Amino acid sequence: MTALYRPYAISVGGQALCAIEALTPDLPPPGRLLKQLRRLTESLQHEPGDCCLVTQHLDAYSRRRLVELKQPFCLPGQQLYWPALGTVQTRIRELGRPAQPGEHLSPAAQQVLLAILLRRIVLPSAITALAEPLGLSPISASRVAAELINSGLLQVEDEGRHRWLYSDQPLAAIWAQAQPFLRNPIMRLLRVRVTQRPPQARLLAGETALAEQTMLLGPPIPTYAMAHRNWRHAGRDLETIAHDDDGLCRIELWRYPPERLSEGPCVDPLSLVLSLRAQTDERVQQAVSELCGRLPW
Repeated sequence: MTALYRPYAISVGGQALCAIEALTPDLPPPGRLLKQLRRLTESLQHEPGDCCLVTQHLDAYSRRRLVELKQPFCLPGQQLYWPALGTVQTRIRELGRPAQPGEHLSPAAQQVLLAILLRRIVLPSAITALAEPLGLSPISASRVAAELINSGLLQVEDEGRHRWLYSDQPLAAIWAQAQPFLRNPIMRLLRVRVTQRPPQARLLAGETALAEQTMLLGPPIPTYAMAHRNWRHAGRDLETIAHDDDGLCRIELWRYPPERLSEGPCVDPLSLVLSLRAQTDERVQQAVSELCGRLPW
C-alpha cells in the first residue's frame, strides 16, 4: 500500500483528519479503490469519513461513485468532496469545448457579460440568478454560463446545490480580455420617418447617444435602437428610406434588447462603444475615448 498511497495527518478546526495522497494516476475502479482506502484508514485508526483521497485525476464516473459511497476526495484546484467538514464544496472546470480565437459570444452571453461589467449583475452570482434580470430562461442561463466559462472570461464554483459564477480579475481586466469575443450589437440599420418611429425604438443610440454623454456635436438625424426580433411586428407597415433626409431617423436593430441593459434615455455605454468601435471618424473616436474614461470601473 505504501507504494500506492502516502498518508498525511492534518487538522481542520481542531478536528484530526487525514489526507491520503495517491502516488500513481492509475487508480483502480471505485469499488476496489474504496476497499484499499478503508484498509489504510483502519490502519491509521481513523473513521472512513475522516480520510480524504487526494489525486490529480479522477474520471466523472469515479467521482460520482465515490460521492455515492460517501468517500471524501480532493482534486487540487478543481474539486473537493468532504462531508466531514460540515459542507460539500466543489470548484470544477466546466467540461466543454473551449472558445476558439475569433469566435464570438452568443447575443445572450454578450448581454450577460455586459450586465456583469455594468454591475447590473454582481459577482459572485448564482447561475440561476442570471435568468430573471435579462429575461432569459433557466436553460438559456445555463448555456450562457457555459459560454462565459469556456471562453475563460469567468470561473465557476459549486457549493452544495448551487453553482456560482465569479472572477478573480477586476472588471476592467475582464472587459479588455473579452474584446475578441464581443461584436457589434447592430444587425441592421434602417431609416424611417420620425413621425413613424416605433415605440419600441425609444433609446438613443449611435452618435446621438454619444453626443448626449460627451462633447461631440450631435448628428442632424437622430438614431435609436430596438431589438431586431421586435422589428417584424413593429415595422411591418412602415416605409424604410434608403438615404438620410430631413424628417427621418435611424433605427438600429440589435442582436439583444437594448432596454435590458439601459438605465436612462440612452443605450448602455459598453454596447454603445462596441457599436462605434469600427468608426473611422476621428471626432467620434475621441468621444468614444472620452466615454471609455467614465466606464463604471
